[in-house]
Amino acid sequence: MRLDGLSNALGHTAGMEIDAQIAAVRAAQGALAIERSMLGEAFVGPPSPTSSPGVNATKRLALAGGGTVFHKPFSGVSVVNALAFGQTDETPPLHDAVGWRLAVALGDPWQGLGLAVRAARARW
Repeated sequence: MRLDGLSNALGHTAGMEIDAQIAAVRAAQGALAIERSMLGEAFVGPPSPTSSPGVNATKRLALAGGGTVFHKPFSGVSVVNALAFGQTDETPPLHDAVGWRLAVALGDPWQGLGLAVRAARARW
């Protein structure tokens, strides 16, 4: 397993304000086809619940091109849980995105999963 250049893939976010961290993650995405679809395609229809929503809000959305994606809005974070784990109300979706960037850096089979931050604080 090679992780050369991982810091470049993820961007160095230690000590950065949340908006700068979000901007760094957004700047690193879009290299994979799945990410480009997530970033460029319109949503079709309203979001629907997932079968296993977890602690934070998660919605299932259809893309115009036929793909299905899952959306975790910044506004859907359980603040109580976030604070209990030393996070803020804004950091869980960002941490998810950085985790997915790590998975992409690890290569197959994780490269096909994809995650994109379309807009911080967007409703869906």
